[in-house]
Amino acid sequence: MSEHYFPRARLPSLMRERTQVIPNDVSEGLIVTQRAKHSAHVVTIGEAICLNLQLYTAENVEHALAVSDACILHDVGHPPFGHKGESVLNEILNGYGGDFNHGDFAPEEARRQGRSDLTVLLLEAKRDEEVQVAKIVHDWADDISWTTVDLEEGVRLGYLDFNQEGIENLGIVQEAVKLAEELPIYRHGEKYSSTWNLWLITDKLSNVLIDSIVFKPKNIDQKVPKLSNGTVLNGSFLMVEPVNSELIVLKEVLLNEFYAHHLINDFFHQVPEIIKVVFENRIRNFGLVSESPLEIAEAVCLEICSLTELELVLEYQNLTGKTVELCKAPLREVPVNPGSEILAEMFRFDL
Repeated sequence: MSEHYFPRARLPSLMRERTQVIPNDVSEGLIVTQRAKHSAHVVTIGEAICLNLQLYTAENVEHALAVSDACILHDVGHPPFGHKGESVLNEILNGYGGDFNHGDFAPEEARRQGRSDLTVLLLEAKRDEEVQVAKIVHDWADDISWTTVDLEEGVRLGYLDFNQEGIENLGIVQEAVKLAEELPIYRHGEKYSSTWNLWLITDKLSNVLIDSIVFKPKNIDQKVPKLSNGTVLNGSFLMVEPVNSELIVLKEVLLNEFYAHHLINDFFHQVPEIIKVVFENRIRNFGLVSESPLEIAEAVCLEICSLTELELVLEYQNLTGKTVELCKAPLREVPVNPGSEILAEMFRFDL
C-alpha cells in the first residue's frame, strides 16, 4: 500500500467504531466489543505476561515497553467489517496487481507517533532476533484477549452455550469457574446465566492462560529471560500442557460455533457486495489524476477504511436502494453490559 496515501486511512480513534466479531452500528442494539477495548485488553495481558516472566529488568525493559506500544496499535489498520472487509479489499486490489493487509498500517502509525524502533520492527512482523521476545509476548497477549473476550460475548448473546461439551469440560474453563466462585462478588446459583458471572469467569480464564506461559532457559540455572547483547533470547517461551492444547480446542469451538454461526454468516454474506459497490462508485468519481490505476485503487480503498461500518452501509443503501439486513443475535433480550453491573456493584449504583 502506497505510503503517500497513508494519512488518508482512518485515524486510530476510529478503532472505537470497529468491532471484534459483530458489527456494532448495524446490529440490533447489541453490546459488543470494539477493537479499541480489545487493544487495551491486549496491553493489560501483555504487561501481565511481562511481569510474570520478569521482563521488566534493565536488560529487557525496552522490549517490554515495545510490547505495550505494539499491543495498543496492532489492530489500527482494520477496515470496516474486520477480516471479512480486509479479504474483500485485498481481492479488489489483487485485480489491480496490488494487495491489502491491515498489518501494513500499524508500523506507519507507530512511526507517526514517534514510537521506538523496536515497536516498529515488532509491528512489521519481521522474524528479527532483536524483537523475538516482544513478538512472542505480543502474540500470546492477542490470542488470550480475543479468545476470552469472544467467548464471553458469544455466550452472553446466545451464539454459544457454556454448557456444551467443548467448553464446560475443558480444564482451563473449570479452573476459571473455580477461581470465580471463590470471589465474594460471585453470584452463586446463577452460574452461566448471569452476565456478571460470565465476565468474572472469562476474566479468570485470562489469568489461567497468562499464568501458564513459562520461560524455558537454555541454561538450567537461569531463572529470568535474559537477552544476550540486548538482542538474542537465551531460551524459549511456551504455554504448558494441557493448557495449550485446551486453548486450541477453545479456539476451534469459537471458529466453528460462533464465527460460523448462521446468523453472523447471514449478515457477512452481504459485505462483499456492500464494499464492491461503494468502491466502484468512488473510483468512478475519484478526483486524483494518476497514470497508475493501482495507485487510484489504493487511495479509494483507504477512503473506505476511513468510514465507519454504518457509514459504509448507508452509502451502499443510498446507491442501490437495497436494505441491508441487520446483524442479529439468538437472544431476544439484550443483557446488561457487564461493565455497568460491575460499577453498580462497586459503587452501589441503581441500574
